[in-house]
Amino acid sequence: MNAKIVVALAIALAAVGQIVMKKGLSLIPVTNLSVTNLAPFLYRVVKSPTIITGFLLYGVSSILWLFALSKVELSLAYPMLAGSYVIVAIISYYLFGEHFTITRMVGLGIIATGVIVISQG
Repeated sequence: MNAKIVVALAIALAAVGQIVMKKGLSLIPVTNLSVTNLAPFLYRVVKSPTIITGFLLYGVSSILWLFALSKVELSLAYPMLAGSYVIVAIISYYLFGEHFTITRMVGLGIIATGVIVISQG
């Protein structure tokens, strides 16, 4: 498989893993993360199939990332990780109703442009 495709797949899976973990965490009530609440919170996290799925996606992403790093220059691959910011922001807008201000859109556009420029090199 083409190494750049592996980089893109690793980045996409990492982004989706983050989204799935966020979705799972939205199902767990958290009032505050004090020392006394930490153990019950972690217990609910470990029992959540949604959060476990997110971790698995992130784990597969990490394995693909290792393969990609063995084939692609780090100075090319690493900046492409910024593409996950764009993916997460767009999915978060639709899935979680997160705000998309003009400033955020401009910033994401700059990031996307940078990732495209770097990927051409």
